[in-house]
Amino acid sequence: MSDASGDLFPTFGRSADAFGRFMRSRGMRWFALCVVGGFLFLAGLHGAAVLYEKAKVNAKVAELKAEGQPVVWTELVPKAVPEDQNAWALYSKAADLIRAHQGVPATTPFYRLTRYSVMDWRDPARMAAVTRLVAEDMDALALVKAAAGRPQCWFEEDWSDPVSMEMPHTSAARELARLAGSGAIVASAQGDQGEAVDRLRAGFALSRYVSSEPCTIDELTAFAIDSLMSEAAGKVVGRGPVPEDKARALAGELSSGEYIAKFVRAEQMERGILRHVFDDLRRHPSQMGSFLNSDGQRTSGAWWWCCGMLMRPVVYADELVYLEYMDKALASAKLPWRETDAAKNPGKQDEVDVPDWAAITQMLAMSPSKSAQRRDEAVANRALVGAALGIELYKQKVGRYPATLDDVRKAMAWEIEPDPFSGEDLIYRPIGTAYLLYSIGPDLKDDGGQPMYDQLPRQDKPQGRNPDREHGDIVWMGTWKGRK
Repeated sequence: MSDASGDLFPTFGRSADAFGRFMRSRGMRWFALCVVGGFLFLAGLHGAAVLYEKAKVNAKVAELKAEGQPVVWTELVPKAVPEDQNAWALYSKAADLIRAHQGVPATTPFYRLTRYSVMDWRDPARMAAVTRLVAEDMDALALVKAAAGRPQCWFEEDWSDPVSMEMPHTSAARELARLAGSGAIVASAQGDQGEAVDRLRAGFALSRYVSSEPCTIDELTAFAIDSLMSEAAGKVVGRGPVPEDKARALAGELSSGEYIAKFVRAEQMERGILRHVFDDLRRHPSQMGSFLNSDGQRTSGAWWWCCGMLMRPVVYADELVYLEYMDKALASAKLPWRETDAAKNPGKQDEVDVPDWAAITQMLAMSPSKSAQRRDEAVANRALVGAALGIELYKQKVGRYPATLDDVRKAMAWEIEPDPFSGEDLIYRPIGTAYLLYSIGPDLKDDGGQPMYDQLPRQDKPQGRNPDREHGDIVWMGTWKGRK
């Protein structure tokens, strides 16, 4: 096993010497040079790709700035207002009172307020319970009415981290709107139409304040409040004579929505917040795992940091795709829903048309078409309430319902908003001692005054597992033939 030199492992020794000579050879030096050079070349190529994609994003952002558009979310954060002018100072006290009356701890989140969340205004037994609750919450209702008279509303949210902001005011606003709507119906049932209309106005004012917040969730909350208050108005307007001054005050509130401008601002805020997400991914590459690791398993920070660094040019390219997508979304948000591509192609309204490789945009971008539809449904509901008020005032003055909406405009100097889904007048038909009033709704067809599924009383809803919720008209239920 040994040679003359006494080496016990001569083969190994010779192999080690050969390997040493190879490592010192010119070929190895060229191999090492190629490896290092290749690494530097790829690193340079990666750096150039980062700079190139970053330059395109910066150019797009500069273009948006030149157009006067906000590109950073902080530009749209609501400004604080003095407490004596701030409606939220009263709304929050009203929500605290409801929380106390519900018998839950003061630390209970607003989203757990359920005092008015389950109610059926068509059920006499339920209405007796609602009447009792409203009587107990008169102090909270007085605050909601007083808040409607304040000039501004700042919800005092913590905007330090817009991605994870909780926004408890939306839950509180929904419960306060249920109180205002319930209070209006109770007042009308007790014969006090003036007080009922005041409470309706307070509910619609709450919707206006919520929609002033520049977030999509606030817009959707405002649309839901408008739907609820419109349903309540259908059980108030026409139940008895309405004082004209209070009716005109409510009509003024109804026409102050400015929903398209607010909706566009919410979309701009969403763009600013998601740009912040892209920036955060580049500053903290290891966070890439939270987007790409779909199995929910905890991943190595070092591994995802390397992946995030390698994907920096892709993240810039993805952001550019997102910005271009939002250009189209904002252009669509500025239009009435009837003029959008989603209205013309209803089967594609929820699609986000971006390349498959733009994974972050695919995950974060939301089609605004459904929200835009809900926005115009809220506009239609407000128009219906305003028109119904004018019609009832006309009847109080003339003694009969008008033949046309133009009669209301002329006799009462009353402004009636157009149907947002047709761009023309709401459809009005006198029928005996009542009338039919409706918007053609998001299917953009006149269905003869057949209400949409969600408007129908429970006993009139079509049976089936997958009801058609999109077809039908948005009907003024105050005088609909199925009214209970």
